[in-house]
Amino acid sequence: TQRLDEALIELEVAAADGSDNPRYPYVYAVALDTAGKRELAREVVRKAVAEHPGDRDLQAFLAILEGPN
Repeated sequence: TQRLDEALIELEVAAADGSDNPRYPYVYAVALDTAGKRELAREVVRKAVAEHPGDRDLQAFLAILEGPN
């Protein structure tokens, strides 16, 4: 659990610093969802989709996150 928490911190920093690359928020959101933080993952992906509207991976993951649980 501690390693996951540490990884989430590092991924959050990468996602914030790498705004030109949609892969960073995508990976961060996947990690958040895996850690049981689905609502935060949704927020990250929604923001990333707004910044990168043509990214299909982000759009597909957002559809998964917003679908039935």
